Amino acid sequence: MNFYHKMMSNHSCRNCSEKANYLIMTPIGELGFCTESCFAIFMDLPVKEEGYYGLPKSDYSNTE
Repeated sequence: MNFYHKMMSNHSCRNCSEKANYLIMTPIGELGFCTESCFAIFMDLPVKEEGYYGLPKSDYSNTE
């Protein structure tokens, strides 16, 4: 396992520090979020039901 793989698999939510289930690429790098609600709060967007924003799941996510 190389360093990049270890780094990728240890992402935490940018909003609440839980394990990240979603990884979003931004101009400053990848940001992780545990739920779409945390993504919305961090981005100052309205909090909607899960699936509303259509975020891509992390390869290391254990959620459906």
